Amino acid sequence: IANDEMMLSSSLIIIKEDKEEEESNNDSSTNEKSTSISSKEKRDPTLLMKMGSLLLVAASFLWVIVSFGGWKYYLAGGLCAGISHAIATPIDVVKTRRQIDPKLRVMNIFQVTKYIIDNEGIQTLLAGLVPTTIGYFLEGSLKFGIYEFLKPIMMMGKKATSLQCLKALMICGAISGIVASAILCPIEAIRISKVKSPDDKSSRDPSVLWKGFIPMLYKQVPYTISKNVSFDILTKAGYAYFVASTSSMMNKVLIPVLCAIITSIIATVCSQPGDVIVSIVNANEGNNNKKTEIIKDFMNQVDNNNEKNRR
Repeated sequence: IANDEMMLSSSLIIIKEDKEEEESNNDSSTNEKSTSISSKEKRDPTLLMKMGSLLLVAASFLWVIVSFGGWKYYLAGGLCAGISHAIATPIDVVKTRRQIDPKLRVMNIFQVTKYIIDNEGIQTLLAGLVPTTIGYFLEGSLKFGIYEFLKPIMMMGKKATSLQCLKALMICGAISGIVASAILCPIEAIRISKVKSPDDKSSRDPSVLWKGFIPMLYKQVPYTISKNVSFDILTKAGYAYFVASTSSMMNKVLIPVLCAIITSIIATVCSQPGDVIVSIVNANEGNNNKKTEIIKDFMNQVDNNNEKNRR
């Protein structure tokens, strides 16, 4: 009997050990599964990875374009556009917030700036600095590079003062503006989302990044045509008028700077309606309505807010 009891107890111990080993194996497999799931979740493409892929494609496309044109135009256009827009980032943040927030539309630029600093901190004025710099570097490279590359081709056989010459320059501006819009559109969508919610680090559906492409054309094509074409016309007129009375250094510096200031104002006025539409459409992410409905809803909010302020 004693031997039977010992054998029974030893068999129970063996069974218990087998169960514990099986449970530990199950736990380890469960942990491995959860680890693999979490690692898969971590490997899900984030906004940064999507942007990295997009910038790689943009850089490859830019390299192809540069191979067929003068690289100096692309480099100069990219540096000038990227640096100038980076410097103007605080103003751009104030402008965008005023465009997308009906409550801020009744304030002037100084009041909006004070509101942002008091409620969100001065660092908010630099929201979207990185996508702004990268996006407008690529945009400026293509906008100026393609325009200068196409000019001698489109101007071939045309008189410098003819209407055909003006049409050729406008076609060059339109083509370069369309290409620049395609590159800038997703990056501008990210910039606007950062300005709207600086602390939002969530990823976005890639399709949402392109929903502002048509509004971007409304902004970029008039902007590029008016700026590039008017700059060419004004500088040519300036050189013809002042060449006899000014030094060569004055011609190379003063005339381009003055013409650039004038063309910037012209381009800003021409692109302003499209710029507002771009901001409104991209700020309303996740909204499945048509773009016209998004704009109508926003304008209704603005009207309602104005009525409240009047009362």
